[in-house]
Amino acid sequence: MRQVLTTISIGLLALAIGAYAAVDWAQDYKSAAARAAKEKKLLMVDLYADWCGPCRMLDKTTFSNADVQAALSRDFIAVKVNVETRENRENS
Repeated sequence: MRQVLTTISIGLLALAIGAYAAVDWAQDYKSAAARAAKEKKLLMVDLYADWCGPCRMLDKTTFSNADVQAALSRDFIAVKVNVETRENRENS
């Protein structure tokens, strides 16, 4: 029983750490750039398209990595820009 509780506790801790490290992706380039300037952080822009396989792979493998998420959250203002939407092209 003690082993089961320990396993559950470790699992919950891992989930909590993963949720804490998750990147708060901005959706608007101009407001993200202004925020980066205000907070004196670098701006990390992820240009993507919904149909782009490598873009989805980057989300699945790289941006889901806890170390990458922690670094992005700590050192950058991260913004995702869909290159196919007219709104994003006009706001950049």
